[in-house]
Amino acid sequence: MQVKPARIIGVFSMLLAFFLLLAFRLISLTTTDAYQQAATQKSTVLIHGADARGTIYDRNMQPLVNEESEYVGFAVLPQNTEQFVQDMRRVAKSDFESLVELAQKGRPFVFQANFEALMESVFSFRVPVRYSGTAAHLIGYPTSVTETGYTGLEAAYNDVLSENSGELEMRFTVDAVGRQLSGVQPEVFNSLSDAAGGVVLTLDRELQKYVEECMAEVKGAAIVMRTDGDIVTMCSAPTFDQNDIAASLEDENSPLLNRALSAYNVGSVFKIIVTCAALECGISTDFSYDCPGYIDLGSQRIHCHEEEGHGVVNLQQALVGSCNPYFIHLAQEIGREKLLETAKKFLFGQSITLAPGIASKAGILPSEEDLIPPAALANLAIGQGTLLATPLQVAVAVNAVANDGVLVQPRLVIGEVNAQQNLVESTPQDTGERIISQRTSEIVQENMAAVFTLGDLKKYQAAEYQSAGKTSTAQTGILDGDREVLQTWLAGFYPAHDPQYTIIVMVEDGRSGTSSAGPIFKQITDYIASSGLLEN
Repeated sequence: MQVKPARIIGVFSMLLAFFLLLAFRLISLTTTDAYQQAATQKSTVLIHGADARGTIYDRNMQPLVNEESEYVGFAVLPQNTEQFVQDMRRVAKSDFESLVELAQKGRPFVFQANFEALMESVFSFRVPVRYSGTAAHLIGYPTSVTETGYTGLEAAYNDVLSENSGELEMRFTVDAVGRQLSGVQPEVFNSLSDAAGGVVLTLDRELQKYVEECMAEVKGAAIVMRTDGDIVTMCSAPTFDQNDIAASLEDENSPLLNRALSAYNVGSVFKIIVTCAALECGISTDFSYDCPGYIDLGSQRIHCHEEEGHGVVNLQQALVGSCNPYFIHLAQEIGREKLLETAKKFLFGQSITLAPGIASKAGILPSEEDLIPPAALANLAIGQGTLLATPLQVAVAVNAVANDGVLVQPRLVIGEVNAQQNLVESTPQDTGERIISQRTSEIVQENMAAVFTLGDLKKYQAAEYQSAGKTSTAQTGILDGDREVLQTWLAGFYPAHDPQYTIIVMVEDGRSGTSSAGPIFKQITDYIASSGLLEN
């Protein structure tokens, strides 16, 4: 059937009329008061500026986190565009032109600022930066600024640090499409000061920073402990960037490893323990041995580092000269049972806990059965063989000698504080346990002081008062090409007469305890004396 042209024209006319009516209706809707009312209907938007997690303080209430600051700004969009551009040019840290383009959308926003200011079109605030790099291994890091702590004290005291948190926000009045309404001032919500609550440590921030600088060019660890057990410095080198953990995961120097809590070959520092064991057994300080430069143990010969031998030496001379044959012979006189008993009293072979989840490795202390072969006992006598210990264990052991024979458990955390920085919960200091007689400790103190006055450490004597200590150049059996890797130590206390601080310096792959650890030890003692840290 043929369709008539008139009918086609009629249908087309009807459709055209329908679409014209629809278009007219849409235009009408967009120009009605109802639409305009919807577009200008008030609502609010809350813009987040910054977070702050609870603070970790040193013993003097100096912050170890939230120590530094930066600035954030909120764009309060004015009707006067020229004024806004001027304000942004002054305050914005980033390219202000891109921020002006963003402002043209009519919506408020947050940006990085250069300083704190209250202007017509910009509110900027000082906000804390979480990490400054101080004591990174102890402090650790959380999964994010406000979420669960992942390592270190961030994890150990996660609940406390999370409860003492704050934030910075601004509430803007906007229309239905999110554009800021002119003439309506935003509301500020700033609870960042709540993050003043947190945890107080025994560390001394300035000493910690100084020791970290001293250790910056080496791999190793340094610990400074008061004789009452408070740890005032615990440094592991190299350190890492808490804001860029991924970069440290692939670093061949393993910066995430806390070397202060890791176990190493000890070497001659262990001769301090052998000396204590001998004196506790009643062996005289005049006990002598003629060192020819070696000692024979059946078919095995162990050499002294002094190839020509030390000749006839007594206890003090042997410690000053670090005579291996003397201490091997001394260990034979002591016996493996008494030597191990003494080492255990000094916490060798035992983990030491500083805070929940923060503990040293136990290291390795051979068993009595392990020491049945004469060579095994000989190796233990000079700190070699299977013996491994952490810098923290060595610090606790040497501290017992400095503390007149009383071993105190180390303390890292003083307690918790509220937002007003008032102590609300405290960790008591350990009263200690006597493990050797006061007379024994006094003799060992005198002998360790002689190492600085009579031995190779003379040039690393403190500028003020006298130091005491013992060095190690511990063999590891690990080869780097044709060269054996050595772990080098200087373990001691300061001042030598009236000890107040135990100081441990361990340098991985060093040359010798004297040349590698000695300069750092001296820097620390000189700083302690010059910074008013010594009690009269």
